[in-house]
Amino acid sequence: MYTYKYTLSLLFLLAFVYVEGQNRLSNYAYFNLAANSPFTNSSTSVYNPKTAYVGTDLILTQNTNIGRYSISNLDFSQIYTIPIQQAKTTDAYYEFTDIQPYTTTTDFMLIGRNRITKCNAYNTVACTAYNFLSSYGLNYLISVSPNRWLYYSLSHTQNSYVTGYQQLTESGNFPSTTYYTTSTIANPPLDLFSDFVNNKTIFYTSVSVANIYVYDLAGNTQITNQLSYTKPAMAIDTTAKVIYLLTVNNFQIYLETRGYNLVTIMAPKLIYTFPTTTETPNGIRGVVDSFQGQLFFYLQMNGGTATYGYILSTDINGENTQVLSVETGNSTFYPNKLMLYNDPSNYRNNTLIFTTQMKVHAIKYLSPCQDDCNGNGYCKNLQCYCLDGSQGVTCPISFTQPTIKTISSIAMCTNSEITITGTNLLNAGVTIAGQTCTLTGSTTTSLTCTIASTPLPGSSSLFYFPVVVTNPTTSETGTSSFSYSKPTILTATQSNTTLTFTGANVPQCPGFTLSINGDTTLATLTQQTTTSLQFNLLKLAKSGTFIVSSSSYVYPSAAVSLKPIITDINPTALYPSSSSVTINGYFFGTSSTVKQGSYNVVGTVKNGYITFNSYGSGFQTDLSISVTVSGVKSDPISYTYVTPTYVSSTFSEDVTLGSVVSIVGQDMGTNASIILVSFGSNSGVINSISGSGRQSTMVVLIPRGTVSGEIQVSVNTQLAFSFYMNMVPKISQITPKPSVSGDSVEIQGKFLKNIILQYTKPELNIKNNITTCSITDQYNEKTTCTLPSGTGSFLLQAISPSTSNYQEVSSSLFQFEYKSPTITAVSPLKVYFNSQTTFTISGSNFGNIGLIVSILNNNDCVVNGTSLTSSSLECKWNSPVSSDTLKSLNFTIEVDTLEGNYSSLIDFGYHCPIGSNQNECSNHGICEFSSGKCQCTDDYTGEDCSTPPSSTNNSSGTGNTDNTGNPTGSQTGNPTGNPTGNPTGSQTGNPTGNPTGTGNTDNTTGNGTGNTDNTDGGNTTGEPNTSTSTSISISVTTTGTTGSNENSVSTSSILSMNILLLFTTLLALL
Repeated sequence: MYTYKYTLSLLFLLAFVYVEGQNRLSNYAYFNLAANSPFTNSSTSVYNPKTAYVGTDLILTQNTNIGRYSISNLDFSQIYTIPIQQAKTTDAYYEFTDIQPYTTTTDFMLIGRNRITKCNAYNTVACTAYNFLSSYGLNYLISVSPNRWLYYSLSHTQNSYVTGYQQLTESGNFPSTTYYTTSTIANPPLDLFSDFVNNKTIFYTSVSVANIYVYDLAGNTQITNQLSYTKPAMAIDTTAKVIYLLTVNNFQIYLETRGYNLVTIMAPKLIYTFPTTTETPNGIRGVVDSFQGQLFFYLQMNGGTATYGYILSTDINGENTQVLSVETGNSTFYPNKLMLYNDPSNYRNNTLIFTTQMKVHAIKYLSPCQDDCNGNGYCKNLQCYCLDGSQGVTCPISFTQPTIKTISSIAMCTNSEITITGTNLLNAGVTIAGQTCTLTGSTTTSLTCTIASTPLPGSSSLFYFPVVVTNPTTSETGTSSFSYSKPTILTATQSNTTLTFTGANVPQCPGFTLSINGDTTLATLTQQTTTSLQFNLLKLAKSGTFIVSSSSYVYPSAAVSLKPIITDINPTALYPSSSSVTINGYFFGTSSTVKQGSYNVVGTVKNGYITFNSYGSGFQTDLSISVTVSGVKSDPISYTYVTPTYVSSTFSEDVTLGSVVSIVGQDMGTNASIILVSFGSNSGVINSISGSGRQSTMVVLIPRGTVSGEIQVSVNTQLAFSFYMNMVPKISQITPKPSVSGDSVEIQGKFLKNIILQYTKPELNIKNNITTCSITDQYNEKTTCTLPSGTGSFLLQAISPSTSNYQEVSSSLFQFEYKSPTITAVSPLKVYFNSQTTFTISGSNFGNIGLIVSILNNNDCVVNGTSLTSSSLECKWNSPVSSDTLKSLNFTIEVDTLEGNYSSLIDFGYHCPIGSNQNECSNHGICEFSSGKCQCTDDYTGEDCSTPPSSTNNSSGTGNTDNTGNPTGSQTGNPTGNPTGNPTGSQTGNPTGNPTGTGNTDNTTGNGTGNTDNTDGGNTTGEPNTSTSTSISISVTTTGTTGSNENSVSTSSILSMNILLLFTTLLALL
């Protein structure tokens, strides 16, 4: 920021462009900043400069593409350059939106996007900035109170605006806290006024409708009201508590007034109408000259190609309205405020100042009173008050003879100005006691002059001196008298080692001294003004009787109590135990009380310093030392304690307390209430603390969720020391048991964050590190890990790895195991005694390590290794020779010492004898499974049914053996049993003598008991007939008369065979 200084009066003497006009706004000029070399700006994007007064100086900020600049109208012979780089906002948008003075003489505030900036107009030190926590756009306004309160409006989000307030610190710095929001509104505030005397902040908005808001700063309440028209501008009279509102309705301008309670004082009044053109007016800013009763408003012209705006002036009643066109260069630019400069000496030097784009505008305006009081008076509240002897409503009359109304007094031995008031005093000559009073300034109603600093003749005996004032034109005179100002009793004020005596009319005669208890060597005069005498005191000065005197005047004596001053202490760092401390400083009396925190002790004073023994019972929470002398207390001086140091620490698990750390430190005391042990963001609870000498030990409960890292110990809110500790993890529970294929398990315990889980099977020399565990709770007490495949039991250990700050630590070994094998099914369920059976066993968690399969508690089922999976296996088992009670089998699988059991009902039986044809029951009988015995068929006999029935000739019914049949082909044989006979030449006989009709091996007609197609009756193989349909026939064969060789079976034999066949068939069906 560049600050250029120009006097305000010079503004009208530079290269201005004058605009001729009439009436009270006619004296108008603007100064183009960009045309003057100090302000040359290469930017193609120039924004509105913002202006404010600091004292009587004009501060102007301007935004360009390279930064901001400021201009002040001070001494034009000097140019200051002040950077305010810190004032830039956090993004690329650099424009300030408002500026306000912070103090009356030096500082001012800038507000812009995201921040408020405080600058000193006369200091090259960079400005300071305060960032808002939340802000969005550019609608920022600010006002600053004398007691350091900031009131502002800002956009909070895209369509949300807030007004707020915040107080600076006593040193004028920004606070660390955020702003306080007073209200939130939907539309941007367009102007902001604060009346700090009456605790009001007033602003308005205007979008589709215009609203005015009054916020009560003391009561934290807000009222609002809608205006009759839109596009408002506002001016506030804080003395009258009146709000003046200019509103616009198309081309018509209205004025209305309201009180702070928004009650209407004057309804909207039409005060001006613009010609109907393409440009329409829009109220922007307003200001009131409350002394005269005159209002000024700036009107922006919208639409068309206007490059100008208007200043509208009217009185507070909405009368005598005048407008003046002002050149802005671009109608979109408008002033951030209108400012008035008023010189109260004659009430006639009144200037309206504002800025637009790169122009400073000034209007030296006249009053709204009639004829401007003819220059012989001043306008107040629309009424003329005459001066210089003028009379009448408009002050038209003047006299020439000087008259004296008052003469001011000055202190003795000064050449201060003497002010004389009266009439017709312009350029008058003045003598006092016959000596010339040199004229320094005059008007028709007052003059100032100076006399020599030496006393007037006869001042030692005279109190009044004659004064003569002479009109230089007519030589007419006026007379009166003058007297020196009588000094008042001085008041003593101490600031550090400086004692200032303040009063009125202090004589400026030389040689003043200060006697302190009769000693004039303890103080030196450093400054003398008409209102004060300042002395610098030596350190041995003490409270008592003080007398200020000179050769020309002696002040009355005064009792002064000096405030003792502590400059330093030694040592500055104390021990918790008692030690000797020396206090250096000024103005210590013979008896001085020392206070160390809450501990009081009488100190020993020697040659301007004090010694005392410090508090020896631990730490004081108030780390300050002060001295009190004769009831006056010094400012405290801070001290510290010797920084406690770290000795050692130990982690342990206490059965009752849980996880604790024992910390040994030196010089940290034993007061647990002022000791804080921090584990990251958590604080530990001190369970116990004890000490011996300078060393103490405390046992601290470690908070849940603590992770390995730095542990900080603070004493009395100050960090004493820190150390690092690797928290020892603990495994207390694992769920669920993993399957032999490996599973994800949850491990519960303590300090499980960032652990390495070590998996071990010592018997197999297996050791794996699992590093992918995931914490699942906020206290780091649960973690999920995936275990590898395996069987049996194994060991787990949680390892917290080492870092550069601590060594590796690990938990105790935790023994766990995989799921035990389980059996869900076995087959077959039918088993022969005295034989080998291959069982298929189904289940889960089978493995090959330590695999043993037992049946009936004997490890006698041999596993087929190639059949083994995690869910099935095959093994061979030799069954007992026999048993009458065995009905079920108990199966046991042991995998890596883990067992699974299963019991199943089994159908036990026996194999039947094997015949010579290697078939059970020789294929001529049925095997009974439960007994292992053959039930022979077809008249076979023997244990294995291998003995066939005996064979005979035809007469015995065994059939023909020569295969000749019945040559004649007659059906004479088996008339009842074989209805079809045996065809001629066919092998009709049953050579094997099959009596049961179970089928012939070579004929096609079968027996009488079989079917002709051999599909339902007899079987050609000789096996048991499985048909559900059985035909039983009894045939009787008689001997043929021709002696033929027919089959012949006895009736009894055939009957017995068919009965046997019936029994066998029924048995098979069952």
